[in-house]
Amino acid sequence: MIRAELDYALKRLGAHQHVTFRNTEETSLDQLVLYVLPNREPGVFHLEDVVIAEETGTSEAILEGARLTVSLPTPLQPGCQVTLSLDYTVDIPRMGAGPFGRQGYLGYSDRQLNLALWFPAVAARAEGQWITPVPITVGEQTVLPAADFDLCLAVENLPPAMTVVGPGTASRESCGWRYQLANAREITLSLGDNYRQTVAPALDGTVMVELYTFESTPAEAAEQALHTAVAALNLFADLYGSYPYDRLIILESDFPDGMEFSGLVYVGGEWFRSYRGDPASYLTLITAHEVAHQWWYHRVGNDQSRHPWLDEALSTYSEYVFLQESYPPLVDWWWDFRVNSFHPTGFVDSTVYEFNTVRDYINAVYLRGAQFLHALRQEIGTEAFFAWLQTYATNMSGQIAAPADLWAALEPKLFDRTEEIRQTFLRQAQPDAP
Repeated sequence: MIRAELDYALKRLGAHQHVTFRNTEETSLDQLVLYVLPNREPGVFHLEDVVIAEETGTSEAILEGARLTVSLPTPLQPGCQVTLSLDYTVDIPRMGAGPFGRQGYLGYSDRQLNLALWFPAVAARAEGQWITPVPITVGEQTVLPAADFDLCLAVENLPPAMTVVGPGTASRESCGWRYQLANAREITLSLGDNYRQTVAPALDGTVMVELYTFESTPAEAAEQALHTAVAALNLFADLYGSYPYDRLIILESDFPDGMEFSGLVYVGGEWFRSYRGDPASYLTLITAHEVAHQWWYHRVGNDQSRHPWLDEALSTYSEYVFLQESYPPLVDWWWDFRVNSFHPTGFVDSTVYEFNTVRDYINAVYLRGAQFLHALRQEIGTEAFFAWLQTYATNMSGQIAAPADLWAALEPKLFDRTEEIRQTFLRQAQPDAP
């Protein structure tokens, strides 16, 4: 639970947060580690206090970079839970400022303020270790366990034309704008100046897709983004499995490209501005890509620093899958425009830390990743390919997957048939056997 107050004029947010963590492991824990991504650059995050509820012993909280380590006065036994109370402030940076300024999902412009990955979140665990990847400017580095969120935001000095937008169950209460989101990787809000809302139903009316664009955005571009989002949601739910919420929010952003979050995605404003009425456009591709992340990031989590291909390659290939269904004449264009024109090289299963440029990272993980998945599909057949992905999404729903989990969802005889393809595209061609 988070209760926050934002001074819009100062771009400063103060928060009081309760974090309840249950030990689901078979051994006791003597510390709790949280991932504090806003502390990746100085002057943004300011930790004021950490208190362990109903504990009388001495504890220590150490914040180093994006890692907050809280020692527990008594070991947390298996099946037991502990609650932390944290107080902190966040000075929201201007988009474009500092080394992470391009990643404006935590930042503000003259007409938009975005609050994403702005609070301490319990770190994931694997093989008895807490995972807190070192943030860099190439790619994403989050690896977040699923959790239930209850966020209420009060805003001071909010301009009259500003709209607050967030996923999940939304309401106005005495504490401010309240959003509740279950089984999510995080919870993200955006405040926009003169946002124009358009809405359309998806999945036989069980989900409403809400698009928020700036007032100056051409209506034709907004219509294309909304149409793409609805069609993509319908298609991917059929291929990959159910979508868990009754809303999906698409937001035009003042930062480049796009970005995925649970129940909410951003699509860069440059793709709206460059749209010329032709679906063969980045607006179509990036919208479909970000919607696919509701499966390959939100539903199935992964370590985005060590195994970025598990979400990015699958979401990029989903662009092609979307065009096959919605715009079949564009599939050859997609391979030429999106992939082959960049002559991609590199191992698909590279980590983000192996690249000096975003272009090289995209070429290897996104584009070679799409080639890899297409080769697998051609080898095992379309029906088996999508049955494999749906089994993987079902098996790992709400969890954090590693490559071995993906291969474990593939029938052993089909896995054996992919050996030559794996040798071609992967550095680790022989992962843990399924």
